[in-house]
Amino acid sequence: MKRLALPLVAFVLTTGLTPHSKLNEHERAVHALNRLAFGPRPGDIDKVLKDGIDVWIDRQLHPDAIPDRAVEARLQNMPTLLLSNGAIMDTYYKPLVEARRARKAEDATADTPELKEMRQKGREVVEDLVAQRIIRAAESDRQLNEVMVDFWFNHFNIFIGKGPDRFMITSYERDTIRPRIWGRFEDLLTATAKSWSSTLSALTPATRRRMSPSWRASSPAGRSINAMAHSSSGRGCTTAERRSC
Repeated sequence: MKRLALPLVAFVLTTGLTPHSKLNEHERAVHALNRLAFGPRPGDIDKVLKDGIDVWIDRQLHPDAIPDRAVEARLQNMPTLLLSNGAIMDTYYKPLVEARRARKAEDATADTPELKEMRQKGREVVEDLVAQRIIRAAESDRQLNEVMVDFWFNHFNIFIGKGPDRFMITSYERDTIRPRIWGRFEDLLTATAKSWSSTLSALTPATRRRMSPSWRASSPAGRSINAMAHSSSGRGCTTAERRSC
């Protein structure tokens, strides 16, 4: 399945080159690292040259075979990354809603200590999510895999600063985007629509009503449903091949 990503690899490696471009091996290594990774880190160019550029590219197409224990160990210190969507909502979002209701019931103008505590606690979800993206991009040897995650997460983007959305993105990236970046585009498209629709069940009825208009207009699910109606020509494409279908 991952060998079907070769059209994308060929596309990104040739983009920006003219028919008269002639790169030496060092320049080819830099070009590959700039296109298929987040740029060369210290020592990367020498390592790619030592192993061979084609060997490095083939290895990137099989990320499961690349050890990533150091990165995985660092991520273990971020407990919210392992929580289910329901657990995050129960632990971080719903207590925040209750604290807001308590302040409103007291007719208070200033934040209560409980509300301040819940807001601070809620920031852990976003902080862990952002930190793991930076760690993976900077330290993981599965560079092409992280580039693919970044591309498709951005394509089916959710605004992290919009209401309760920030509490749902951890599961959305981990359970919907990451497992499907090397598969068929249709499967990823359908999964994003179903995933975001199912998360609405974790919200209160009042929150669902507030989200409904914007969800229909701009959510990944709404965009996915519209796009699906026009995507029949690319139904057999993998996510990596999508640009060339």
